[in-house]
Amino acid sequence: MSGTGCFPAGGPDGSRACRDGAAAARLKTGSLLAILVASAVGICLPVALTRAFRGSPNYARGLLLVKCYAAGVILSTSLVHVLPDAHAALADCAVATRRPWRDFPFAGLFTLVGALLALLVDLSASSHLEAHGHGGGGGGHSHGHQETPYAPIPKKAPVFELTGEMSPKKRAFLDDDQEDLAPRAARNGADTDRDDVALFGAKKGATLVRSDEVAVVGGGCHGVGHEVVEVGDGAGEEDEARRKQKMVSKVLEIGIVFHSVIIGVTMGMSQDVCAIRPLVVALSFHQVFEGMGLGGCIAQAGFGMATVGYMCIMFSVTTPLGILLGMFVFHMTGYDDSNPNALIMEGILGSLSAGVLIYMALVDLISLDFFHDKMMSSSIRLKKACYIALQQQQQQPPPPPADAVAMGRRPARCYRQIKNKPYPKSRYCRGVPDPKIRIYDVGMKKKGVDEFPYCVHLVSWEKENVTSEALEAARIACNKYMTKSAGKDAFHLRVRVHPFHVLRINKMLSCAGADRLQTGMRGAFGKPQGTCARVDIGQVLLSVRCKDSNAAHASEALRRAKFKFPGRQKIIESRKWGFTKFSRADYLKYKSEGRIMPDGVNAKLLGNHGRLEKRAPGKAFLEAAA
Repeated sequence: MSGTGCFPAGGPDGSRACRDGAAAARLKTGSLLAILVASAVGICLPVALTRAFRGSPNYARGLLLVKCYAAGVILSTSLVHVLPDAHAALADCAVATRRPWRDFPFAGLFTLVGALLALLVDLSASSHLEAHGHGGGGGGHSHGHQETPYAPIPKKAPVFELTGEMSPKKRAFLDDDQEDLAPRAARNGADTDRDDVALFGAKKGATLVRSDEVAVVGGGCHGVGHEVVEVGDGAGEEDEARRKQKMVSKVLEIGIVFHSVIIGVTMGMSQDVCAIRPLVVALSFHQVFEGMGLGGCIAQAGFGMATVGYMCIMFSVTTPLGILLGMFVFHMTGYDDSNPNALIMEGILGSLSAGVLIYMALVDLISLDFFHDKMMSSSIRLKKACYIALQQQQQQPPPPPADAVAMGRRPARCYRQIKNKPYPKSRYCRGVPDPKIRIYDVGMKKKGVDEFPYCVHLVSWEKENVTSEALEAARIACNKYMTKSAGKDAFHLRVRVHPFHVLRINKMLSCAGADRLQTGMRGAFGKPQGTCARVDIGQVLLSVRCKDSNAAHASEALRRAKFKFPGRQKIIESRKWGFTKFSRADYLKYKSEGRIMPDGVNAKLLGNHGRLEKRAPGKAFLEAAA
């Protein structure tokens, strides 16, 4: 078959045992309260501590450390959890074999789009706040003329006076202390492009008086006296920082809410109990620290009580509402998470969410804390502590999901379907790799037929291909458990199917950027990649014979071997005697009559056939057959 380099989005199909609608509904209903409480605690804790310990000298440092740790949580969430899941959804076999999804890495593209959308929202919010913050500050006089602009005067500036018939081209002599006037004015938030006009563009009759604290411009064309303007050192910077913090808090809340809705809806529509159980724990953990990061930004922004309460409530209820929405959508539509359209939508939304979170973590949190915080620039020790807090979450890899596929090969679902005629190894099909399984009888295979009367089978319940790797893995698992539990001389295991069918693959480049250098050829025949066995419904895969006392161990060994196969299997207890074709009652009956001849693990039935001259009077042809 032709390979496309696709991977499963939700693990192998052997995880169908984890799909339980009733159990999943109970888990999701119970998770609503847990996630709600975790979100509320995470976002309300920094806000409450801010109001309680605002005057404490160590409060600001502690809040900065919490924000750095939360930024690491958000960044690792986007890069370790959200983006790989989105890529896996778009790389699923049901999606990656379609156009245009197989021709371009759309997960990275939509991540870039999400980051640029976050930048657009950030710029729009910044422009809006700046317009509202400075639009009403230039009122002044409305007498039909423009007021003479001024520059704030730094401290320790000399006092001088410009009077009389001074020409606009003349310049006042400034000593060495006045040469840094423009840089100081720039640091105080002044309009440095108009400093020369302020200093030397005074009209005739104007007087400019400079002192340590104020700049006084007097004697204008109206002669209305003096206008005194006070110049503040840090008020403008504090207002600008507060406006920036408010904008960051709002953009961060929008991004986290968007991500929480996607995660909540995905969890609400999932019916996989094995995936939901660890997801509840992970969501609760991440909601706590995402809430701490957002709560720290809200606490520093200085919002009013109503705005703080609204933002905290929105963050707390978003994920539970998303879960309820997902459950409602599943109830109304019967959502199938393996549907290609559903996988495409999940991949696109996950990629957008990852881009938004990456932008917020790097630009709105990490950059703002490390480059624009005065405390960070004042202490090397605080820098080191913040960097360590940022790295802590990234140094702890998340636990793998319950249905993760830890394998470097293509998953079995890409080869399961039986198509076309069998393709065995022959003189026309050369270069076939040897099958991974080489031993088909394990244990005490030389034990007689009378020593192991009990028999149990592992039966395939689907028509599919079973690779030689799966057969070998199942044989190892079953043999290991039986050896440990019953003893190595207490059983006989037999693999009943042989992998003769050859699987083909279109070999691809494995270098960097291979998906752009080579895309394969449609309808290509492919080269041999491995072998598999074609099995039908009801066909026996593995059989174990042992004594009746080890029946429970044999069933448990086959149950563990089930996890190595794709599809569905059933464990069936045989009514036969060992590996023979006789039932237990018939075997004991024929044995009492002397009509059973042992033949290794099987037995022969002696019948009434033979030469007439060898028949004893009144007897069957038993001796003749023997």
